[in-house]
Amino acid sequence: MGRLFLLKRLAFELGYLKTDIEFAELFVQRCFFGDYGSSYIESKLKKYGLDEKTINRALKTVMVERAIDEQRILNDYVLS
Repeated sequence: MGRLFLLKRLAFELGYLKTDIEFAELFVQRCFFGDYGSSYIESKLKKYGLDEKTINRALKTVMVERAIDEQRILNDYVLS
């Protein structure tokens, strides 16, 4: 085994590296709580090279787990 492979494996096992879905979910969560919408999030994740399936899964997971209603957030923002 090469040294680079071992370093990457160790970094992954220690939690320094994330899988694509882990990264996407964390990114989605941070963006929603930073008042960014799903269109912005999707475009940024595509620029990072994530596939559409991973992006959609992350958006759906975070929106369900955190009970995020994007339309309500937009309405509250406009009405404030």
